[in-house]
Formats: sequence, structure tokens, C-alpha cells
Amino acid sequence: MEVHFLVSSMLSACWMLLLLMLTLLLVSGQTEAASYADFKRQHIYDGPNQKCDAMIEERKVYVGDKCKEKNSFVLAKESDVENICKGQKDRATIKSPKPFEVIACKTGKGQKPPCQYEEKRLGKKHFDVSCVGGLPVHYASIDI
Repeated sequence: MEVHFLVSSMLSACWMLLLLMLTLLLVSGQTEAASYADFKRQHIYDGPNQKCDAMIEERKVYVGDKCKEKNSFVLAKESDVENICKGQKDRATIKSPKPFEVIACKTGKGQKPPCQYEEKRLGKKHFDVSCVGGLPVHYASIDI
């Protein structure tokens, strides 16, 4: 009787562990997609109104209920920015092979929307991104 109970308990534990591992695997895949979606929303812009206040408002680039203190936008097509990470290892931080037009936005700390940003057009610059799953997920730095 004790052996049967022990085997049954071990099988239950194995199934629970397997279920947990599958759940974590699914969530990690969604996290990568969400990270790219966040990167795209916060840093890639190919629209007509290239002003910091409008881009931040349109894309809801906030930290909680406050304005994000600093943010940069790459003025380019999504596919051009995605190509930076093609064939790169996960978690690799790499420099864009070609320069892109970049706008830097800066506001006061703790400001609440509507946000008012100082805008600086940096011109064509190379920038560093971190890649996961062949897509950019973090805007790391920029050559100024």
C-alpha cells in the first residue's frame, strides 16, 4: 500500500513539474514577443508627426502613470530595424550596421501626462540594440 502511494505521489509530482515547465516555456515565448512589441512601440517611428510630444502620446510611452524621462526614436521602417538582429545570437548587443535618423526626447523627472519634451534631432547615428529571437528588444545606447 505504501509503495503504491509513493509511486502515485511521484507520478503526480512529475506531471506537475512537466506542466510547470511547459507553462514557463510558453510564457517565455510571449515575453520575447512582448519585449519586441514594447521595443517597437517605444523606439521605432515611421509616421508623419515626428515631434516628441506627439510620438510619446500616440504610443503611450510612460513609466507607470508618469512621463518617461528619456526616450529615443529611430525614424525608420520596422523591417529595417528588425534586420539589425537577423542571424544574431540571443542576448547579443550589437551596433546597427548602418546609421539611422534618431530623435532624442527628454523631460523633467516625475512629470505626469500630458508630457512636454525637449527634442533633439541627432541626425544619422549608429545605435546598439539587444537581440532576442532575431528581433531587437532593448535600445542599449547610441553613438553621439
